[in-house]
Amino acid sequence: LRQELALNPAILIEYLKKYFDLEVDEEDDGEDEKQQQKQERLREFMEQITLVIKLKANPNLQDIDGWAALHLSSMNGHTETTRMLLNNKANPNLQDQYGQTALHKSSEYGHTETTRLLLENETNPVNPNLQDSCGRTALHLSSEYGHVETTCVLLENKANPVNPNLQD
Repeated sequence: LRQELALNPAILIEYLKKYFDLEVDEEDDGEDEKQQQKQERLREFMEQITLVIKLKANPNLQDIDGWAALHLSSMNGHTETTRMLLNNKANPNLQDQYGQTALHKSSEYGHTETTRLLLENETNPVNPNLQDSCGRTALHLSSEYGHVETTCVLLENKANPVNPNLQD
């Protein structure tokens, strides 16, 4: 793994993409054996991701679309992965090619706990009022998609409700 990391510093993003492709369907009661196999593969990927972080992979490397590992974990609502990345100096204010941060992603998909974690991270504070290339903040996205609980968390953590959308 150390050699793989030396050859491909963005391996963390690749591992996370594989990890999130293995999502276990919580509502699928059938095929227990397949679900158990997926759970085991998820555990293995989490171990690999943890090892990559311990080997000092740069959590702020971005892919061709500007996505960093924190964008992926936040969009998928993986609070523990997000916590691990933040504890290892992931920058929550990194913007992708559309100007979106990890907070935009967690808010758009209604991942309240991940949103809360990003907002309450004191090591590297996130700016809740950053606008993407369309002028939208995390609060705009959360409310647009009807994520009431996530919207409340944003408002409780200094998201500006009168911050105009620059495109309107």
